[in-house]
Formats: sequence, structure tokens, C-alpha cells
Amino acid sequence: MTVRDLLTHRSGLGTHDFLWMEAPWSLEESIRRIGRVAPSYSFRSTYHYQNMMYNAAGSALAHAAGSTWQEFVRQRIFAPLACRGEVHSQRSRAGRRSCQPHLKSGGGVEITKWYPDDRQIRPAGSIKPACAT
Repeated sequence: MTVRDLLTHRSGLGTHDFLWMEAPWSLEESIRRIGRVAPSYSFRSTYHYQNMMYNAAGSALAHAAGSTWQEFVRQRIFAPLACRGEVHSQRSRAGRRSCQPHLKSGGGVEITKWYPDDRQIRPAGSIKPACAT
């Protein structure tokens, strides 16, 4: 499997959210465990959204950079762009004006909550932009 396969959701794995959602183990352990899951589809045969593949890609990037994923993103993406408002955890959002996720519901759109466990979701969705004031 290539990093491109990880990022284009062609791994053949189903969602398997219960493998990582509020898991008592580390993100690294979740990545190890997804490697033991039987595929739901044949490899590269179909698109199927899979958070753990983004986490695996982020882990590979961090390993190659000799850093953490969060520090890599901060130094290589946000610093050159002079971005100062990004956050990587629910805890660091306290007291800040920030953008909110939205969900289609009954023909309309409503504000929904961020996933509360930023330990597991890191590269798959933990960048939460702060709104400009």
C-alpha cells in the first residue's frame, strides 16, 4: 500500500470507527490494530472513507520528518503561511472564537460538535481553524 492509497481511501478497509473512537490505547496502537482487520473490499477496487488510513499517513510523515505530525504541520505549513489560529486539540480551543462543523439535517444545516477525542483523530481531522476576528 502506498501513501497515495492511504490518502485516496482505496485500502479496501471499511470504516472501523470503533477501533479508534475513544480508544483507551494510543494512536500508534490503533494504527497497528487496523493492520489486522480483514478488508471489506478488494484492494484499490473502490473508494471507502477510512480515518485510520489518514492517521497512518500522518504517522509515516512524522516518522520521515523525525518529528510529530502536529509539529510538522505547524512548522512546514502554518508558519510559512503566517497562520496563527490553528489548533490541534479540543482542549486548546477553550475560550477561543472558532469555526464550527456543520451537518445536513432534515433539508437544512445545523451546527454539530467536534469529535472530543483529539488523541486518536490527529491527521484525520484535528486541525480546527480559528476564525478571524
